[in-house]
Amino acid sequence: MKSSLALFSSILINLIISSSVVAKDQKAPDLYVYSTYFTCDSTMLSTVDKLVENEFTPLYQEAIKNKDIVNWGWMSHHTGGYWNRAIYHMSPSMKEVLEASDAMNIIAEKNKIDSNNLFGKICNRHEDYIWKILTGNQGKGRGKVGLSMYMECDITDEKRADEILTAVFAPIFNQYVGKGKFTSWGWLEHVIGGKYRRLATMTAENYEDLISTRQKVNSRLFGKNAPQESKEFSKICGSHQDYLWGIKIENS
Repeated sequence: MKSSLALFSSILINLIISSSVVAKDQKAPDLYVYSTYFTCDSTMLSTVDKLVENEFTPLYQEAIKNKDIVNWGWMSHHTGGYWNRAIYHMSPSMKEVLEASDAMNIIAEKNKIDSNNLFGKICNRHEDYIWKILTGNQGKGRGKVGLSMYMECDITDEKRADEILTAVFAPIFNQYVGKGKFTSWGWLEHVIGGKYRRLATMTAENYEDLISTRQKVNSRLFGKNAPQESKEFSKICGSHQDYLWGIKIENS
């Protein structure tokens, strides 16, 4: 864990903003993200990637076609903790994001996908989270790599952290979206899952752009002329775990 005083100096992703452009006078639709983080046998990662690509992709694409989900993705670990693969799907409500898992299980059984449970044997440990997207840039999609910061926050003050992020930090982040910068960024709140209460995400086309842009944003947020709210934010969300992800598959 690292002190949040260095917030976004190592912000990472996940996962997970691919919203369409919304007019200024319209409220963006709600989006919930069901994320499963796996710990897989490191000697079998290429095998599990091929399994997801060849057998799981048709399953998820059918779920999109049936409007059970609006998006899904598969991510590979580059740097961070013990999770080394992650899969997620998105829906516009809690009810729908939960029902989507059941619907995809039915599709899998119908088509006898992974009948030997090879995936479960390779990736035999996992953690589930459901996130709700609170804010982020409204762009056309995400980049090829991501930086995610999984944050532990004071549950009694986390709404204040959301206010600071939305009112003070978001305008700064938006200045760093574009070619050679971030492709996307997002701020998500915990709904169900483990100890992490908030998730800050950002993506770019490559790790060089991702890291260099992060450093510039970090300087704005926590440097010499940082907003006065930065210290307050850091007290609320006092520690975090960082991950770098490669976005191997993303469809909508």
